[in-house]
Amino acid sequence: MDRHPVEDNVFRGLTDKFGKTGMKIMRSLELEGNDRAILNGYLDLIEELSRRIAALNKQIKALVKEDEISSYLKSVPGFGDLLGLLLRYEIDNMERFASAKKLCSYVGIVPSTYSSGGKTWHGRITKEGNKWLRWAVIEAVHGAIITSPSLRRYYNRVKQRRGDKAATIALARKLLEIIYHVWKEKRPYYEKELAYTV
Repeated sequence: MDRHPVEDNVFRGLTDKFGKTGMKIMRSLELEGNDRAILNGYLDLIEELSRRIAALNKQIKALVKEDEISSYLKSVPGFGDLLGLLLRYEIDNMERFASAKKLCSYVGIVPSTYSSGGKTWHGRITKEGNKWLRWAVIEAVHGAIITSPSLRRYYNRVKQRRGDKAATIALARKLLEIIYHVWKEKRPYYEKELAYTV
């Protein structure tokens, strides 16, 4: 239980308690003893971190603006400045990948394969390769299904048949294929209907 509960109506109608208005309200709250100093310390920390994040975002935007490949990658649904720049420098040179499948293998989102007695089984993804790229592409899946109707339909078709996790991996592979072609062809992404071939 809170020692000094703040009335709900103080923040009523605010969508972000840590936005400018919320911070101003918290600075004006009347608190007893050391609670004012403790709260001010936390609010100062939040404001300092917000300033630093804003400065870093500005630097990232400037880097993306200067780099042709990063600006193409940013056009792919689910990828903004940060994830686009991360891809740009983690992949570095697309020429080392002969195909989109080789890129998917490098990222570690291809199924593992087991063979015995003339039979072959496919298991979970290998998770070998570049973990930062794997994280970025999986993270981008969530944004892609929100911003792209075509990618959302693709995701939902796979999800209906094979479940949520398989749909996430399938769309991550599809995003890597898109990235491969956008990078190689030096052009922004444009929306088109995707074939269901999983």
